[in-house]
Amino acid sequence: MKIVVAVSGGMDSLYALKHLKDEGHDVAALHARFISTENDPVPALSALCKKWEIPIHVADLRDEFRTALIIPFLRSYAHGETPNPCALCNKYMKFGRLLDIARNLSAEVLASGHYVDMENFVKGNISYGLCLKSADDKSKDQSYFLALTPLDRLRLAIFPLAHKIKKEISDELTAKNISIPVNKESQEVCFIPNDNYRDFIETEGEKRKISYTGTGDILFRGMQENTLIEKKVGTHEGLWRYTEGQRKGLGIAWTDPLYVIEKNEESNTLYVGTQESLSISHAYASQINFLVPPQLWSENIFVRTRYRENPSAAKISFFIQNDTNANNEKLCTTEIPDASLMTEQTNISQLNDLENTYKEQGSTQNIFDNPASCQLFHVQEDNNRFETEQDQVFFKQRQIWNAMPLSLIVKFEEEKQVYAKGQVLAIYDEKGFVLAGAILY
Repeated sequence: MKIVVAVSGGMDSLYALKHLKDEGHDVAALHARFISTENDPVPALSALCKKWEIPIHVADLRDEFRTALIIPFLRSYAHGETPNPCALCNKYMKFGRLLDIARNLSAEVLASGHYVDMENFVKGNISYGLCLKSADDKSKDQSYFLALTPLDRLRLAIFPLAHKIKKEISDELTAKNISIPVNKESQEVCFIPNDNYRDFIETEGEKRKISYTGTGDILFRGMQENTLIEKKVGTHEGLWRYTEGQRKGLGIAWTDPLYVIEKNEESNTLYVGTQESLSISHAYASQINFLVPPQLWSENIFVRTRYRENPSAAKISFFIQNDTNANNEKLCTTEIPDASLMTEQTNISQLNDLENTYKEQGSTQNIFDNPASCQLFHVQEDNNRFETEQDQVFFKQRQIWNAMPLSLIVKFEEEKQVYAKGQVLAIYDEKGFVLAGAILY
């Protein structure tokens, strides 16, 4: 099998490259320059690849990375959100642009050093095909960061680390006396020097003439003598400088520790409260990426609203937000149009008619459109790549589910800490399959 391996220069991707080579595959290395760095790993990577007799290709994607990731990141902060650029990088760059380059190099699949798995999803007598699943090493599992990547892209990838433990990889490379060009764990966000968010956002935003909110009121919200009160307790320095759940750096003298519980962009108000105010029972999300259609979901659903947490039990309901009333309350419908046609018994002719109807109404959106208005990749519907008509039906259903203007509400079985708007919601079943990903709002 011809495999192109995405290599950063770190331990995990190097292991994937060497492992596949040793298995006898026809492999090539592909390194992407997403940002400019002081210590270029390419010379060391090239030397290793020469020693292993593996061709290496280097793609300069800095301009595309800036357009697809950095600028939307800055704009998201300007709107009071806390985005997750790693998840969007996987969607648009690593399994978007980089996968396209791999395919142009005649690769059948792209391999990466992600700790995730792809296994056949089966429910009853229905075999849905390969789907995203959490890795064996739960401490390193990265399925959360791939929840926004379309399934048809993931099915063109393989993950050699799916059943590996991090220490095993380190021990194997050490035993083979393999030096690592980038011998440290990836920092939180690769394009922010020294993880200094404020300086980066302020400096880069000014360069691109992105305006951020200025100072505004900080209001305490909480119960006092069984009455909910709101009281001004300070002035914030711009909503983009704060994140929901934040405790440090508020500069407010109070009898109990205070936390950020809400940011209201419209009124430029920062709400704070005591620890009791951090607990929430539900969450909202949109921009849903369905990896498994809802008709195949288990009754037992688990969600993650941040990377560093275990999946927690929840119930999911879908709705379409039609409008808001005079009190700015959401007016929604929970009846999903044409859901009766989204079953495994549907034939391709019915789905084509449904898709055409949506297009005529102008109510669908292309799930492969980059929010930065930079369309980097597109999965063509090629009838020759479907082994059965059922596969084509499933493909078309995914397209339609992802095109519906749906939002969802998550009801947690146990209260959770308040989440940051703009973060990723990942939905799992009890077996660890990722059913869908979405953006919290």
